[in-house]
Amino acid sequence: MQQMLGDVPKHQHCRCRQTARDESKGAAAVLQRLFGQQEVVMKRVVSSLIGVLALFVACGGPIAPVASSTTAAAVDDDYARACDGVAPQDQTRCPLMRWTKSVEDVNGGVVLHLNDQAPAPADVEKRGRCHRAWMAHDPKNAMPTCPLGSPGITISAAAAADGTVLSLTASAPADVEEVRRRAHSALEH
Repeated sequence: MQQMLGDVPKHQHCRCRQTARDESKGAAAVLQRLFGQQEVVMKRVVSSLIGVLALFVACGGPIAPVASSTTAAAVDDDYARACDGVAPQDQTRCPLMRWTKSVEDVNGGVVLHLNDQAPAPADVEKRGRCHRAWMAHDPKNAMPTCPLGSPGITISAAAAADGTVLSLTASAPADVEEVRRRAHSALEH
């Protein structure tokens, strides 16, 4: 809440917050009538959005956005760069589901051993980066079980004695565990 008040003078914060709370309570009552006993999560999401809007109105203008390490423009640029030259149908299809024959845990993440249908390592890496950027580009594309959507990963492909391998590695221990969990869950059949 503090970050959302932005440039509103400190002496007005309490008034803005109280007005926003009052507006949110009214919105919650309307939502209860509209949704009844339906999806609780939906009510909370909509109520939160209305609360932010109420805060905006109560404070008389724009609210400073919460700081984010990734801006919409950066996500758009990453998507355009990563998917340049990749056919639209190949952006949406996870390359790992088609080509992975085995998953191996390594220091910092996993190595995926790919089957003989996989293209050259540079193409595999490009498609992996593109699919990841496609998921980040639009929230409706999110695939919470896809290893390529794991936070903090680095993607690299190389030729190996048994074919192409794709490495998904991370530096943070939680990110390493997440990519391993996703890879084993999604790719081992």
